[in-house]
Amino acid sequence: DMYPSASFVGVDVVEVGGLNTARRLIVERGLDDRVSVQKMNVEDLTFREEFDGITLTNVFHELLPVARRETVIGNCFQALKRPGALLIRDMAYPSTLEGLRDPDYASGVYNQYQEMAWGTIHPTREDRQGWFSKAGFTSVEHYLVPGIASGMQYFDIARKR
Repeated sequence: DMYPSASFVGVDVVEVGGLNTARRLIVERGLDDRVSVQKMNVEDLTFREEFDGITLTNVFHELLPVARRETVIGNCFQALKRPGALLIRDMAYPSTLEGLRDPDYASGVYNQYQEMAWGTIHPTREDRQGWFSKAGFTSVEHYLVPGIASGMQYFDIARKR
């Protein structure tokens, strides 16, 4: 156990599968004294300066309508202590026509095409940077990571100082 004094809170909207599996594994592994999960929409977060770090993994592009994304980033900012960090990992989507032609972006472009009927709109780096700045994050690092099985991913690390 590398971090015996750390505690974790997981939030998800899916009870069947996600949260039920997490609850079972938490108990099976004897972590119920410091790990918990809650069913909650991330835009309904009510935490205030309680977390050192927050991660959103392959969910950001699913937040609809798109206006929810700004709310989510703002709520994450409020939930973080100073200093704190928000890490977002999701499928990379290009900002330019040239990027649409780049094979590294194929999974994000293909996923955008598949989910277009649902209204999914993958955010570009510029979209995300705007939301981070508006929320109050003063230091943001953007990384593109090719070679992941599901295609190129982006990692954004937004810091609350």
